[in-house]
Amino acid sequence: MLELSQACWICARLNARCSRVLPLAPRPMEDELLSSWLSRVACRYDLDGGALRGLLTTPGDDAETMTTLHGLDYQPAHEEIAVLAAAARLPVERLSTLALTTAHPTWPRHWYAWDWGVLVPSNGTEPYANALAPGWCDLCLSEDQAVGRHAYLRRHWAYAAVGFCHRHRLPLRHLCPFCQTAGSLRFVPSDGGTRLCCGNCDLTFPRQKGHRVKRLEARLGLV
Repeated sequence: MLELSQACWICARLNARCSRVLPLAPRPMEDELLSSWLSRVACRYDLDGGALRGLLTTPGDDAETMTTLHGLDYQPAHEEIAVLAAAARLPVERLSTLALTTAHPTWPRHWYAWDWGVLVPSNGTEPYANALAPGWCDLCLSEDQAVGRHAYLRRHWAYAAVGFCHRHRLPLRHLCPFCQTAGSLRFVPSDGGTRLCCGNCDLTFPRQKGHRVKRLEARLGLV
């Protein structure tokens, strides 16, 4: 991971519009949420995803006004996708596939899990949520760590009508098992990759190996 002083120097250059290309940007996973990918990139520079989004896509001092990832996953603007793709040295088409409206163009908005504590006006009368509220599967995260893969948020974890992991057939978590808060997730660097972390208590998931995790590692031949 870059030193904090190096990260600050990079961010200063971005904010001054001297450079729009990141020296380090992990590649997106095929089934990853766009906000998950940008958050994984941001954690390499000691930033959260919203802060990096503002620095890359908002010129000058206005970058400070965009501090969230709200609205990024569902139907991001083509111009924003183009800027993010250029910064990460990715084809625009590759990054566009992470948008929910691209992956499922016929799905209505309410088929996804939204954080209804974050509402914005739609047609002047009915509010709608603009921030996804995905769950996560402890076994998937353990598997990521066991095989040396970056932890990331899968797209199907944001399907409102599902609520379980497609791979392990277990209910998804929506609350931190340590502080019992919801809706506050971030990534932290770990052993050259990333791990999911509670934004409230700063503990990473999963923290301890329970019997289900040990059975998973046995099936993978890692123990």
